[in-house]
Amino acid sequence: MKLFFHLIFGNYSPPAIIYQPVEKSPITVVSRGIFKLGPNNYSGYARLRNINLDWGSASQGYIAAFKTIGGTVATTVSGKTFVLPSTDKIIVFARFSSSIEISKLSFDLQPTKFTHKPSLPQINLEIQRLQLLPGGADFRVAGVIKNLTPFSIKEVYLPVLLYNA
Repeated sequence: MKLFFHLIFGNYSPPAIIYQPVEKSPITVVSRGIFKLGPNNYSGYARLRNINLDWGSASQGYIAAFKTIGGTVATTVSGKTFVLPSTDKIIVFARFSSSIEISKLSFDLQPTKFTHKPSLPQINLEIQRLQLLPGGADFRVAGVIKNLTPFSIKEVYLPVLLYNA
């Protein structure tokens, strides 16, 4: 019996498990800009792009420096944001005052820690009763988001970027 087993399985080697790490493309800064919001008031934005289909970052750190034409740093903003897989992300900085004129924005990303996209069911939402309400210097948007899934949604994050074309 032992000889029979050795004849059949003597040269057997199990299949090799080959693991190849996934090459992830870095998150890139596509554009950035400065908004002049009146005398001595400024703001800015940075647009990030993630081309990875299944990999995102739950906490992407960044440092933005608003500078003068000569390179003097007027103010620095640092923070963290999430970047979803296969999306663009726009970060808009809060208004700030500066006695010197701002002309440059440098924007640097900290090292990215990628997270694999979890397999979640498709979220099914429906927008109803959408109203655009212009009123003097204000412009308001009102509507209802109807949840058509069996899951409870406690918070909806709705970023809005409004610009004149």
